[in-house]
Amino acid sequence: MIAYGIIYLLGLLLILRPHIIHKEKHFFLLWIVFSMTLSVSIRSIIGSVEQSDIDQYVFLMQSDNEIPYFLREFIFWFLIRFLYNITGNEIITFLILDFILFIALYKGFFLIKSAFYPKIKNTNVRYLLFGSLLFFPYVLGMNNYYRQIIATATLLYAIGSIGNKKTLQGVFLFIVSVFIHNPSIIFAPLLLSFSKYTYKITVISSLLLIPIVFQFVLSSDNGFFARGLGNHIGENIANIYLLVFFAIFLINLTLDTFKSSHGEQAIHYFLFVSIIIYVFILLSGMSSGSSERFAFYIFALIFPVMGCYFEQKMRGKVMIRLIYYHLSIIPILTFYLDSLMVIA
Repeated sequence: MIAYGIIYLLGLLLILRPHIIHKEKHFFLLWIVFSMTLSVSIRSIIGSVEQSDIDQYVFLMQSDNEIPYFLREFIFWFLIRFLYNITGNEIITFLILDFILFIALYKGFFLIKSAFYPKIKNTNVRYLLFGSLLFFPYVLGMNNYYRQIIATATLLYAIGSIGNKKTLQGVFLFIVSVFIHNPSIIFAPLLLSFSKYTYKITVISSLLLIPIVFQFVLSSDNGFFARGLGNHIGENIANIYLLVFFAIFLINLTLDTFKSSHGEQAIHYFLFVSIIIYVFILLSGMSSGSSERFAFYIFALIFPVMGCYFEQKMRGKVMIRLIYYHLSIIPILTFYLDSLMVIA
């Protein structure tokens, strides 16, 4: 918790004094040092505290067993075993993976800002990088949904690359994200919508293919398509996430009623496609736990985009940053307080 407290204070400082660090390379060094400090504090408890998914990763990196879906997500599984074979230490292995995650998150964030909000100064939105580390999809991802959060950061990098007309790089990174965590393939329409080489009909066609692919995978008995059954956490939570996505979309439309830039129009489409994807997921018959993971994908992708959007659109910049920053940490604070109550 001390590390998270330091991250929070640094983000707060950058909201109040955004120009305190002038050079981008100095900010990068600051961010990566404190990000890795957070990583060390999280990874140092491996083996001493039960962490469900992380413990399973440790077991599998040390095992010689081959599971069919390793081939489906071969980039992650081969990389984690390769790093473990070199280091011989599970903590160092996760520290290296965390470093890769932070680099992808950093690069993806500033590429997206450059593509869709080029008029915003980097200094005014740096706090969002610290905010990302406090945002619940990343907090939970670092402790449990690890493949997913690495894939999410890579997906952000891919979207930012395509938005900057680095199409081949974007496509390559998207393929990497899919072979880190297969479910990221469902977000292909998001990338198609930002590419100048594709038409809206291609995006619509890919959206229509989503339920077909879902039905095939869910009904398949082939071991290659093996998947976790997922947890049932309550159906209402999935509907709440959907309402939140709709609310964000409506806020965008309301603020852009009279005038919107090209970047803002792209964000409208981004949100609309995300909602359609999530509706397909809910209709697919997945468990509420599995659908929640897809919601985490969308929230993690939306967070930096919406932060930049409000920076460009709203007056009273400092107050807007403070509100957005603190709204983003409410979910994880609620989760933490609930955990304390359960323990008590």
